[in-house]
Amino acid sequence: MRHANAAAPGSRDRQHRRCAREPDDGECDVTLKTIALVQGDPGGIGPELLHRLLSDDEVRNCANLVVIGAPEVFARGEDQMGSMIDVRHAALDAEIEPVDGQVLHLDLPIDGIGDVPVAQVSAAGGQSSIEGLRRAFELSQAGRVDGIVFMPFNKESMHLGGNEFADELGFARSFFDLKTPASEFNVANGMWNGRVTSHVAMKDVPDLLTTERVEESIGLADRT
Repeated sequence: MRHANAAAPGSRDRQHRRCAREPDDGECDVTLKTIALVQGDPGGIGPELLHRLLSDDEVRNCANLVVIGAPEVFARGEDQMGSMIDVRHAALDAEIEPVDGQVLHLDLPIDGIGDVPVAQVSAAGGQSSIEGLRRAFELSQAGRVDGIVFMPFNKESMHLGGNEFADELGFARSFFDLKTPASEFNVANGMWNGRVTSHVAMKDVPDLLTTERVEESIGLADRT
């Protein structure tokens, strides 16, 4: 699962809830953040990963979770895993009001999304990914969520669905009108992994490893 953090502008007041568990349990005891969860491509492993994530009590209890996507895709994950997840469905433009112990699902209407086949690219799947990201970015920009987590996307499906950029990062840079470099960072066990190239064919990598690009990537990592 890949992560993208989107800082919300300015300070704001928002309803928070706290973990009901005691700190002696080795679990969280902090003011909870509100996190948007974007479904990802319906033809891939996104529905299953989202189901597994929401089946984890520690995850559910340590954040106010807002799922963004088509109800049909959410149901696909339930079918794949053979169990139901308790969520509260609402319109895509509904106000985010955290309710203790509940996961909010903002329903994204996409024609034909329930018919997207598994393990195949599709314009509907790509449109679902793009529009889910767009709504998550809007919520971040408005200060309604503290961060964004998204399930895996399919780049080809996103292109078929209308994404004119190489990947979701390009879409994000355009949405937020960033003029500075941007990159994906992978973080595991305290180690950060930056990159000079991203989502390009291996045969193209050598020509892209220029001194300028390497220096730019190092500078971005240092500033992040």
